[in-house]
Amino acid sequence: MKATHLFGAAAGTLVLTMAVAPGASARTPHQDVAATSACYASPSARNCDNTDPQATGCSADAYDAQVGTVYWVDPENGKRGSAMGEVINRYSPHCGTNWSKFIEYDGGPAGSLTVQVCLGVSNFNHCSDPSTWNSASGWSPQLYAPTTVATAYAWFASSDGGLGGQGQVSA
Repeated sequence: MKATHLFGAAAGTLVLTMAVAPGASARTPHQDVAATSACYASPSARNCDNTDPQATGCSADAYDAQVGTVYWVDPENGKRGSAMGEVINRYSPHCGTNWSKFIEYDGGPAGSLTVQVCLGVSNFNHCSDPSTWNSASGWSPQLYAPTTVATAYAWFASSDGGLGGQGQVSA
């Protein structure tokens, strides 16, 4: 085994040493997941549709393809209130997949969040299964869409039946 120093040694500096067998390489948990994921190894609709982007390793190279603000809406009068969070259309270049992610801004009532991604902009012929979360953020299953526009959706309903919000972005 040979030792690899990732940080130099100096007075008062932490030295991190990692032992690696000759001919072997250090692997990250992401690399281990990606090595066993059919979606990551061979991206296609069959291997990727309705799979978890984190469990497949596709989230590792993902970026925000489009971000939109979601606003509170009063169900009694339909008036838009303050910004409550963001719906994000995430894209993985390696896997060619899109998924919806929602992040709530600080505060707000407890409630139920549903996220989903569909292929297309208004005439949807294929959507992921909706994913429901009892938290302030969450993500949908992914869809294989390397050359197709995908639309990310997020819906939030407060537990008390009061305020809610929804948003969508396409990329």
